[in-house]
Amino acid sequence: MSAQVPKKRTVKELNAYVEVLEHRLEKMESIFESLELDPKVTEKCLKTNIENANKVVKVEKRINVIDKKVKTLAEFQCEHQKKPKIECKKCGKEFFDNNQLTEHTIEIHPLKIKCRYCAQPFEKTWKLEMHIKEHVENILSVMNAVKSSI
Repeated sequence: MSAQVPKKRTVKELNAYVEVLEHRLEKMESIFESLELDPKVTEKCLKTNIENANKVVKVEKRINVIDKKVKTLAEFQCEHQKKPKIECKKCGKEFFDNNQLTEHTIEIHPLKIKCRYCAQPFEKTWKLEMHIKEHVENILSVMNAVKSSI
């Protein structure tokens, strides 16, 4: 099983996060006012938190720009060392390494396992197992009903 790559946050998501922080700031201000704390100290702390959140957004934007410019080692090898690309057997899309192909396969072409009783498809084996248990319970209840009627 391959390690999961952390999802990169988009600028839109980061801006939404900053808005959430600002909303929390407003709530905290009202709480602090009810506690009768020094408003200047409270305001300074809250502004620092917003400034830090904005710094995070700026850093994430820079990282996204750099990520677009920097090629992976696999891409470099494919382009400059004539290493062959790996092709998806289902749709023909080409990838630079097996990890990219594996991620693509899991997301785009999930396995469909069919129930042997009703042919309902499932992507996860545990879901199929839960479904089959329902069939088995139904079959057992019918058998018990037949036995009790005899």
